[in-house]
Amino acid sequence: MLTKVIEQSKIDHFTKWFDRADKIVIVSHVGPDGDAIGSSLGLWHFFSSQGKTANVIVPNAFPDFLKWMPGSKDVLLYDRYKEFADKLIAEADVICCLDFNAIHRIDAMGDAVLASPARKILIDHHLHPEDFCKIIISHPEISSTSELVFRLICRMGYFSDISREGAECIYTGMMTDTGGFTYNSNNREIYFIISELLSKGIDKDEIYRKVFNTYSESRLRLMGYVLSQMKVYPDYHAALISLTKAEQSQFDYVRGDSEGFVNIPLSIKGVIFSCFLREDTEKPMIKVSLRSVGSFPCNRLATEFFNLPVAFLPFQLRQLRFHLRDQHLQLLLTFLARMRIHIPRVLLAVDPCRGVAPFKQVVIDLADAARAGPADFAHVRLKVDNGRRIRLRAQNSARLLGN
Repeated sequence: MLTKVIEQSKIDHFTKWFDRADKIVIVSHVGPDGDAIGSSLGLWHFFSSQGKTANVIVPNAFPDFLKWMPGSKDVLLYDRYKEFADKLIAEADVICCLDFNAIHRIDAMGDAVLASPARKILIDHHLHPEDFCKIIISHPEISSTSELVFRLICRMGYFSDISREGAECIYTGMMTDTGGFTYNSNNREIYFIISELLSKGIDKDEIYRKVFNTYSESRLRLMGYVLSQMKVYPDYHAALISLTKAEQSQFDYVRGDSEGFVNIPLSIKGVIFSCFLREDTEKPMIKVSLRSVGSFPCNRLATEFFNLPVAFLPFQLRQLRFHLRDQHLQLLLTFLARMRIHIPRVLLAVDPCRGVAPFKQVVIDLADAARAGPADFAHVRLKVDNGRRIRLRAQNSARLLGN
């Protein structure tokens, strides 16, 4: 038996919407992963079985290793079919927002979703959900959005209507968001759900093979290259891997080829924190993925250093702020240096442990770095401009303090 995680009032509220709705749109986040596509298609199969006109719309393409999933050919890509997608969103009776907690996570599609008169429900498992939906089903303690979709369907009384195809999608989402049930998966109810999905006729071994064992030769060579360049920092129990745009081109990179790379360093004995930096091939930005195991607070690090909750990861590195007085300073500077971002020597010379007043803030301009002295820096803020360059803007700490 499953505990009743979702509040009954929210189940009742959504059931009323569902009964009255004819047209339902399901949306998920940019760079859709297994949980985004799995939860969306799982819900899509259910809606379709009930005679609803349902559509799944995502901001951009998803990885090839997910395209075997039943219904994946019907997923609409917003960046290719914007006009048609906008029409569906505007005419929807209900919009289901899956696997994201903030409107900016659906990129350019956000404006259309906010402008739509449709009733909106959020189903997600990330921290700090924004208040842009009437019904918010947010449970960070749950391993995946796909699990929440299963729970929602069951609580509405429709378990018997879950098809094998829908079960395959839900299982895929649960599996990929837990690394094949190797992390964030100690809740015994996860395995009760798996047993129920198996009763629908899914082949979990075949699903695993389709997702994790059907990569291209170039992807395996890319993985080998990334691992050969990996930096391990034993003193910090941390590891760094990275990919530049040029390196991706060298290995014929396609979307999804680096999926799961950030988890690999965590298999090293003693490593509890992994960082993966990848230069985006389409936009002037660096994408950052962080993973941790055990009690290391990956979400706290994301909040303190990047001023973002872990729910936004991997995020687009447009602005990076960190405290130089923090013990992890040198590690973060090394991360940036590994991505061939020039860090002025004056910053590297700063002792991160000497204690700097928290109200001091200094931002250093690379052009002025040579003229700057070893000041008491408290923050450094980096931005990526349209020219694909990292820029550091500087002000004197004395001026910031009004002296």
